[in-house]
Amino acid sequence: MTRTIVVVGASLAGWRAAIELRESGFDGRLVVVGEERHRPYDRPPLSKHVLAGTQPPEAVDLARADDPEVEWELGVRAVGLDVAAHAVALADGRTLAYDGLVVATGATPRRIGAWDLAAVHVLRTLDDCLSLRADLVASPTRLLVVGAGFIGAEVAATARGLGVEVTMVEPLEVPVLRGLGPRLGAVVGDLHRERGVDLRL
Repeated sequence: MTRTIVVVGASLAGWRAAIELRESGFDGRLVVVGEERHRPYDRPPLSKHVLAGTQPPEAVDLARADDPEVEWELGVRAVGLDVAAHAVALADGRTLAYDGLVVATGATPRRIGAWDLAAVHVLRTLDDCLSLRADLVASPTRLLVVGAGFIGAEVAATARGLGVEVTMVEPLEVPVLRGLGPRLGAVVGDLHRERGVDLRL
């Protein structure tokens, strides 16, 4: 009997799990479920090259010639898990039976008050990036970036490169404090100010 492993999450972690399963000898049915309609892609370029328009969206696709054989269930969200029945419920009403399950769903961004307004963006997915880019190119006037972590700092720098007036707000003392520490964070802050970012800490 053919065994089935379901991987819930079609980002890098889910994709690496699928590759490792095949490389370790699993030859059964392998199903990868992802809420996004895209196959796995490289996320770091989203806030830089793809947002700037210097790299096409297709360039971030992680597809390779030696990709493992998988069944893709893309554009559908996993909404439930019945551990006793070994089944994953999908948003479209279907269920996927499994012998083994990998949960690699990642994280979601924190929501802020005016979330549903058209001009409010979050940068987490390829579609988020393309939507933000379309707005920046269509009416490049002003951008408020909330948070000066790596992604916020990269978005601010990219938007300045597109000629957008940028204000970046951050509750900590310097940008990317958690990732780089106070000394390097201060250097990042100085670089942003030199390039015209209105940095408010």
